[in-house]
Amino acid sequence: MEVNWWQHRGEAGLAQNFKEHGEEFTDWKDAADVLKQRDNVQPAAPPSQAVSGSGKENGAVKAEGKCKTAVKRARPAEASDVPTPAEPATTTPAEGDDLPTTDGSAANKRRAAQNKNYKESGNARNCKSDMVEVKEDVVCASEADALAETGGKASIKRRLVDLCLVDSDGQPTPVERSLLLPSPVNLTGVVHAPEGEMAKGKGRRVAQAFGPLKEWKLVYSKASVQVVLRTAAAVYEVIKPAPSYRKIWSQFEELVELAHQVYLALSPEAGGSLTASLEEVVAKLTRAKVGKAYGGAREALLLSSSFVLGQLDAMSGGNGAKAADYKATPFGTTLAAE
Repeated sequence: MEVNWWQHRGEAGLAQNFKEHGEEFTDWKDAADVLKQRDNVQPAAPPSQAVSGSGKENGAVKAEGKCKTAVKRARPAEASDVPTPAEPATTTPAEGDDLPTTDGSAANKRRAAQNKNYKESGNARNCKSDMVEVKEDVVCASEADALAETGGKASIKRRLVDLCLVDSDGQPTPVERSLLLPSPVNLTGVVHAPEGEMAKGKGRRVAQAFGPLKEWKLVYSKASVQVVLRTAAAVYEVIKPAPSYRKIWSQFEELVELAHQVYLALSPEAGGSLTASLEEVVAKLTRAKVGKAYGGAREALLLSSSFVLGQLDAMSGGNGAKAADYKATPFGTTLAAE
């Protein structure tokens, strides 16, 4: 059926189309054919616009674009595109130079950067200023010679360093048991003057054990306690033990510290009280952290009661007629009963 385009579009529409495009026709049929051709032609989509279509078609187009991009990025570089690195310059060290080390330390890195030789020559190592002179104590043949060279007969008091108590067989002996052995106990060590510097070379080491030991005692004060040994010729204040005697000496020091804290708890001169009970003394020892090796302050007092009671007797005879009877205190009587 033939379409009557004049009736379909209307006279006003056809005239408007002719007016816009500047075309003139003498026959209405020719004009209708031209308009029909124009209505059937679809304009081409511009390149910048996306291609319309179904979701699957669009997804396929996008995927194809991504694959092309990935392939383009994954293209390996050709040999001509990669620059050839320059080879590092190498230097051959001269004969006798030290090769730089590569252990990573800062000093070695600086040496390697400066390319210096730090090897000392034989003459530099033989300089007198580079040598360390070790001073040894002067050795005397007997105790009498050591006393004569460290103060003469002006005083029998001396200081003793590197102490070691030995029995007749030369075996180390604890101080607290030294006077209980059937055989005499002798001393070894370095004798120093009663005052002055105790530097190396100032003392006099006795060549062999001397003595025998006649007495040992503890001299108490508020600040510390001093161990004193006596022979027939002199009285020695012990400064420090010998390295080989240190283990035995440390056990004796625990007893000394225990007795010192008891003295501080009971002595009025040190701020203590003669009426202090056993529980009060135990509390003071606990606060002073004494007796850890025994498991506690009470256990330390009970296990070392004979040593502590002996020291209470020694404290009682320290100040003559005015001395307090420490063993008769509530603490002393309770400890003796335990």
